[in-house]
Amino acid sequence: MNNNIYVVDEDDNIVGKSTYEEFDYNRDFFRVSTLWVVDMAGQNILIAQRSLDNWVDAGKWGPSVAGMVDLGESYRDNIIKEAGEEIGLSDIDPIELYKIKIDLPDRHFHNQIYGIRTDWSIEKFVKQDEEVEALKFVNIDELAVDTRLNPGKYVLEKFADEVDKLKQAINWNAKIDFFPVQFF
Repeated sequence: MNNNIYVVDEDDNIVGKSTYEEFDYNRDFFRVSTLWVVDMAGQNILIAQRSLDNWVDAGKWGPSVAGMVDLGESYRDNIIKEAGEEIGLSDIDPIELYKIKIDLPDRHFHNQIYGIRTDWSIEKFVKQDEEVEALKFVNIDELAVDTRLNPGKYVLEKFADEVDKLKQAINWNAKIDFFPVQFF
């Protein structure tokens, strides 16, 4: 981490840079990249529990990998780096799925979502203890139900909507392909 991030506007245009410490999370927009890891059958998804010491959403479950885009990185460069650091998944070629804007009272960011399929078992992943408390594969349909029944267990208020978007983005008729879907 280089300790500097982009400051972007509501349309994701770069308008400046900031350090993590000086960034105004209540006002400014930043960039995040997210990776969803899905099994080869397209039925189970890897979710990660955030570290209990994390500054935001500590202990909550979220996507396989996520990270703030550092200054000088593209969304893609960032997610490839983060996948290696957070879960030990390297040499990947993630598929760009869709992009969303998150506008919460205490955080405002643009999130580029990527997907990848893997034949890895849960034991093969190596979690970064500072960022990730636990990893598990869950059935995507069961996750969709649980995120609606127990929203407090998950990152973001509308995490269930993100799981629904992911379900739509996965090409259920193919072994390795995703539909490139845009959601705005």
